[in-house]
Amino acid sequence: MIRKRRPPAASAFLEWARQAAVFVDDFGEDGADVERLAFLDKALQGKRIVYLGEPNHWIHEKYPYRLLMVRYLYSRGWRHLGEELGWSDGRRVDRYLETGESTELDCVTAYGYEGANRPDRDDKPTGLLADGWTSFPTELFRAEQVRFAHALRRISESRPPGSERLHFFGFDADYIPSAGYEQVDELLCAAPDSPLIAEMRALLARVDGETVRQESARLSAALEWLEENRDRVERLISVESCGRLRYALLNMRDSFRYTAAAYPATDWGKLRRAMAKRELIMQRHVTTVLSGLGPEEKVILMSHNQHLAKDDDGISAPEVGAGAGGGIVPSTGCYINSLFPKEVFSVWMLYDHGRDCQPYPRLASELRSPPSSLNAVLAEVGSVFILPTHSSDPRSDLMSGETEIVSMYNQVLRARLVNQCDAVFFVREVSPLAPARG
Repeated sequence: MIRKRRPPAASAFLEWARQAAVFVDDFGEDGADVERLAFLDKALQGKRIVYLGEPNHWIHEKYPYRLLMVRYLYSRGWRHLGEELGWSDGRRVDRYLETGESTELDCVTAYGYEGANRPDRDDKPTGLLADGWTSFPTELFRAEQVRFAHALRRISESRPPGSERLHFFGFDADYIPSAGYEQVDELLCAAPDSPLIAEMRALLARVDGETVRQESARLSAALEWLEENRDRVERLISVESCGRLRYALLNMRDSFRYTAAAYPATDWGKLRRAMAKRELIMQRHVTTVLSGLGPEEKVILMSHNQHLAKDDDGISAPEVGAGAGGGIVPSTGCYINSLFPKEVFSVWMLYDHGRDCQPYPRLASELRSPPSSLNAVLAEVGSVFILPTHSSDPRSDLMSGETEIVSMYNQVLRARLVNQCDAVFFVREVSPLAPARG
């Protein structure tokens, strides 16, 4: 067996990295001084979209990393924040940021809310995704996400009077698509009683015993009806509310189509095709948000590194699992970067070792990086730091050369990091999601 060794250019690279890195060892939930990140100001000139990539969903350290970056970006004018979270759940988080009503967070399905579940049908995954559902660390995830939401509201409420608040959106499919009915009900309840609204309600009424595919077809019929009667509905509930109603139905319909393909999938080919459906939903959510903003309004996207790659073709990975886009359609990051090639600034978080609380029993929760990986080399630079990937210094060649990069589940990718991100946020040791505080 050939033992993989440290990359031959590592010594020179370390000299450069120790000089170029900005260390943030004291980062935490309230973050270090954001002015420490002012060195990024020049690189962000002319940028409208920032990617905050994470290597692993199941680690605590991604939250203080996000908060530090969001605090800095908010101070520089970024006001719209998107997360790899269901569209309907994202609406709840945004309403919490606006109102401070914690009951909104209680109704987020990803945090354990079950009020949107259908009582007449079990929609849980039964195929390859079943373990991830039954063993999902819901309480830990909820604790981290709620703390994160509270911190985001503090950031938003610290703004000068009269300035724009922080807006939040989820840009994933709804994993419990029925959550969309709650938004639809709110919109219809605000409408005056009329035969037209009664007809709409009849089309949307759930049918006992219908399958997921039948429900999806029923929602398609409702969308067609809404399109045919758009002018009349707009006169009743306003153009804006009609647009929100249409989008809620579209998201619900397509989320059901995704779950119908993904949840029963028992082979990787079928799951990859389902993940392609999901990625297209993610892309639509992001482009919908961007199209509704002015040209000067700025957006932050938070997701897994591979969902936020700039160049999918530049990443090679073992042909296992079903990654971003299923290898069939571009990742959301690659797609958005192709639309706005000069307006994207990307940060990828990486780590060297530690533990997570990922839910799949067949996969390891002990995290480690081989000596041949870039992660292991970066671990010699320091504990926590930000490092630009673009440099004219020849000692930085590990950033532009193809190297091994360790990701979630200890998967080893090969990529030229300079083609994927503009900066690396590195944490040497990571830990599992942290529980609620007493």
